[in-house]
Amino acid sequence: MARHAHHIITAMLLAIGLFACKQEKGFVDGGTLQFDGAAYTLKTARQHVYLDSASGEQRIDLAFCTPKMTFTDGRMSGTGALAIITVACDTARLRHGEYGILPESRITVVSDDKTDTATTAIGTGTLTVENTEHGQRYTFKTDVLEGSYEGSHTYFYDIDGAQIGTLLVGDSVVPLQRGDLMLWGPIFAESANYHEFYFYSCNLRYSDAGAIKQGTVFVVGLHAANPDTPEDGDYPVSREYKANTALYGHKNNGDWGTYRIDYRSASAHTKTNILTGDIALKRDGDSYIFDFDCADQQKAKITGHYDGGFRLFDVR
Repeated sequence: MARHAHHIITAMLLAIGLFACKQEKGFVDGGTLQFDGAAYTLKTARQHVYLDSASGEQRIDLAFCTPKMTFTDGRMSGTGALAIITVACDTARLRHGEYGILPESRITVVSDDKTDTATTAIGTGTLTVENTEHGQRYTFKTDVLEGSYEGSHTYFYDIDGAQIGTLLVGDSVVPLQRGDLMLWGPIFAESANYHEFYFYSCNLRYSDAGAIKQGTVFVVGLHAANPDTPEDGDYPVSREYKANTALYGHKNNGDWGTYRIDYRSASAHTKTNILTGDIALKRDGDSYIFDFDCADQQKAKITGHYDGGFRLFDVR
């Protein structure tokens, strides 16, 4: 990863990207579906992770589309067939194994002239997931249909994390969920290790292409002598690359330092650098306790508190 072109990494997106990179040249994603006496060719697949509003349990919808059908952000368009297989799953993505298909599952068929649309509920069945060199192989057999698909898939994670912090931008309140911590080592100075903390708003959303399209990301870059975790104490925002400082937001040197990004869509966002102030840190077991008291380049007051853990990414 280039130092001046790095971006937010999440475990789910990284895993999906690795599957895509492993596909051999010439392999084509696809599969087949048999329903109501007819055979359909499957061309695309999509995993959608969300919380069921009634039960509060995590669900994954696995949607399969025929060549002329599309399914994006819960909306279908085109003609052909759309099969949505719903399973209960407590991991961030489907893994190798067998899953029971839930009764929320369904198949919709739209005629070529779009004059007839029929949706049929899927009652019972099983979904088998296997990891292959081409991505994943899905095999499903239910009371009304059966089929298989092998290849890559579009991934969409749609869960609000529990609030464990709050960021105040002037009078605006941004609830924060669990974030990510990236360990970079001594990339700016030999005597100071760079630790990059990502704080995410609870309403963060990703587009089907994997880009953030909604929410706020607050990034804090701390320099510390310890290579594995910053020491307790106050970290003043500074332009110096030395231990026990928070790196100021870079204006013309890539996404480094301490800054905030507000996303309005996958292509429209506003980045605001933090230039002055202090960040206080205290460790309590696996929890990091942060207190923010800063100002950005627009002279807006940035305050807040965070008490929780982080997903760790060691990129040294």
